[in-house]
Amino acid sequence: MADLTHTKQGVQAKCFPLGVGLVAEYIKQELGNILNVEIFKYPSDLEEKCIQYKPEILALSSYAWNHELANNFAKAYKSYNPEAIIIFGGPNFHHVDDERKKFLLRYDVIDFFIFGEGEIAVVNLLHELILNNYDVNKVKNSHKYINNCSYISNNIIYSGNNIRIKKIKEMPSPYLSGTFDKFFKNDLIPLYETTRGCPFSCTFCSDGASIKNKIYRHTQEVINETLEYIANKKEYIDSLILADLNFGMYNEDISTCEKIAETKQKYGYPVFFSASAGKSKFENILKSVKILDGSWFVGASVQSTDIDVLKNIKRKNLPYDKMIELANSTKDKGSVSYTEIILALPDDSKIKHFKSLKTSIDAGLNSIKMFQLMLLTGTEMSGQESIDKYGMSVKFRVMPGAAGEYTFFEKKYCIAEFEQIVVSNNTLSYEDYIECRLMDLIVEIFINNATFYELFIVLDKYNISKFDTLKYIKDNDNLYTKKVKDIFNSFKKDTQQDLFDTYDEILSFIQMKDIIEKHITGELGNNEILDHKALSFIEYEEFIDLLYRAIVCMLKEHNGYNIDIDKVLIQLKDFIVTKNSSLHNYDLIEQRVYNYDFSNIRTKSFDDIVNSKNEGMEYEFYHTNEQKAIIKNIYSSYAGNTIAGLGRLIQKSNMNIMYRNFKIKDT
Repeated sequence: MADLTHTKQGVQAKCFPLGVGLVAEYIKQELGNILNVEIFKYPSDLEEKCIQYKPEILALSSYAWNHELANNFAKAYKSYNPEAIIIFGGPNFHHVDDERKKFLLRYDVIDFFIFGEGEIAVVNLLHELILNNYDVNKVKNSHKYINNCSYISNNIIYSGNNIRIKKIKEMPSPYLSGTFDKFFKNDLIPLYETTRGCPFSCTFCSDGASIKNKIYRHTQEVINETLEYIANKKEYIDSLILADLNFGMYNEDISTCEKIAETKQKYGYPVFFSASAGKSKFENILKSVKILDGSWFVGASVQSTDIDVLKNIKRKNLPYDKMIELANSTKDKGSVSYTEIILALPDDSKIKHFKSLKTSIDAGLNSIKMFQLMLLTGTEMSGQESIDKYGMSVKFRVMPGAAGEYTFFEKKYCIAEFEQIVVSNNTLSYEDYIECRLMDLIVEIFINNATFYELFIVLDKYNISKFDTLKYIKDNDNLYTKKVKDIFNSFKKDTQQDLFDTYDEILSFIQMKDIIEKHITGELGNNEILDHKALSFIEYEEFIDLLYRAIVCMLKEHNGYNIDIDKVLIQLKDFIVTKNSSLHNYDLIEQRVYNYDFSNIRTKSFDDIVNSKNEGMEYEFYHTNEQKAIIKNIYSSYAGNTIAGLGRLIQKSNMNIMYRNFKIKDT
C-alpha cells in the first residue's frame, strides 16, 4: 500500500500517509493472519519492495496531487506483474456512476476503486478476493455491490453504497502500533485526525457531501496517547497537522489543545501546529488559540464575503466582528491568523473579489491565502451542470511541484499532476481575472507573514485602509522601480502561460522533449504567487521602499503627512529591514541607533512611537540559538536555497518566530 508523493522537485506531499496507514492497520487487525501489509510513501521504496516480493495486490491512494503518479506506477507494475490486482482509493473520484465509469475507463489499470471511508470497505473487498482465490474476473462477474467500492464488468459500472464508519474510536492506530515509526526518520510532517465529518456543505469541497455531515470522534484517551507518542518519537520535524475539518469548534477540542500545549512544554513540539478552524462556536476557537499560545496557524476562511457568492456555494462564514476578534487574539502571541479567498467562484467579480480582500485585510488578519478556483473531482461544483450554469471557462495546467521523469521497472515515464482551474465565468472576464491575480500577489507580498506589519501602523492613525493603500500600489506603476516592475510583469506572464483546454492536450504537452526537465528546474510549472513572493523577499528593500512611497502618497491625500511623521517612517523602515530580512544569515549580529522606542511595537499606536522620541537608542539584532535551529531545519526541509523552495518555506512557516530578536542596549 502506498500514498505516493512526487520527489523530483523535492518532496511534494510532506505528510505522513495517514489514509493508507489507517486502512493498513485495520487490514492487519482483521486479516493479519492471512495477508502481509506494508505501506510506503516514496516511489523508489515501493518499487524496490515490489521487485523483492512481487505482491499480489497493490493498493494506492488517489488525491489531486498524486493520481497520475499512482496511475503510472500501477501501469508499470501491471506490466511487470500481469497477475497483480490494482486497488485505488481516496477522494479523487466522482459521486455519479456515469462519471465514475468514464474515470475507470480512462484509468483502466484500476481493478477496484474505494470511495468514502476505506477501512471496512477494503477489508470487505479483500474478503471477496480471498473467497474467489484472488481471481479478479470472478469477483467482477459476480456483479456484487460492495459498499464504498466501484468496478466495471462487461462495460457496466457497479458501485455499492457510500457507508460511513460510526465507531472510528474502535479503529486501530498506525501511530500507536508502531507502523508509522519508520516515517519519523524522514522529513515528513505527522498528520493525525481526531474527528471525521463536516456539518457544512460547501460545493467546492470534497467533504461537502451530505453523507459527511455527521461527526464521529476518537476517544480523548487515544487522542492524548497518540499526541504523546508523536511528540516523543519526532526527530527532525517541528510541525503537526490535524486533518480535522473544523478544529477548535467542539468542546472536546479544548482538551486536545491542552494536550498539545503539554507536549510542547515537555518536548518542545510542536513549534508549528496547523488545523482547519471551525466556522461556529467561536468562543471555543478563541479558547483554543489562547491555550496553544502562538503555535496554531488559525484561520477564519471566508472564500468570499459576498452574500450571493456564498449562497451559490452553500457557504457559512464567521461574522465580521468575530474575524476581527480572532485576528486580535493572535497579535500578541506572534501567531498567524489567516483567511482563505477563492477567485472566480460562481457569481464572483473583480469588485466582489476586491471587497473580500479588503474586508479580510482591514479586519486585521495577517495572512490571506488566495486561491484560483480549482475544480476537484467528485465535488458538486466540478459537475458539468454547474460549469454550464455559471459559464465557467476551465483550463488544465500542471500542478506546481508535481512533475518529474521516473523510471519504474526499467521503463521511463514523464509524469505530471494536472489541475482544472476556472479563469473566467459569467460575471468575471478573463481580463479582470488577471487584474485580480495581480492584486492577490500584492496582498501576498505586503500582508502575508506580517513582513511589513509595523509600517502599516501609521495608517490606523488616519483611518486609512490597508487594502486601499495596496490598491494604490497596483494602480500606480509610476511608483515601481525596474526590479519591481520586472517581478510584476513576470508574474502576469507566468499566470497566463501553459493553460490547456483538455486533459489530452496537457497530457501530450508534458510528453514533449524537455518539458518535464523545465518543470523540474523551475522554468515551467511553479506556483507563480509563491515564486514571486520569494523574489520580492530577496528584493526586500525594493518592496519596503515601494510600500513607504505608497503610504506617503496616501498620507498626503488624507492630510496626514508631515516631516516629523516622515522621520519616524524612515527609521521604522530601517528597523523592519534589519529585523526581517536575510533570514538565512542567522549568525549575523547588527547594531543600529534609532531615535524612537520600537519595543513591543505591535501593542503600540503610531502616536506612542512618535511620543517615544529620544536622543538615540542603540539596538542589537540577533537570532537566538533556538531560532537558528528552527531556520536551519526549515531551510533544509523546504530547499530554501531555491526560489520555489523559499516560496513554500514562506507560505508554510510562521515567519514571526524566525525574524530577528533585538535588545536595546544601555546607554
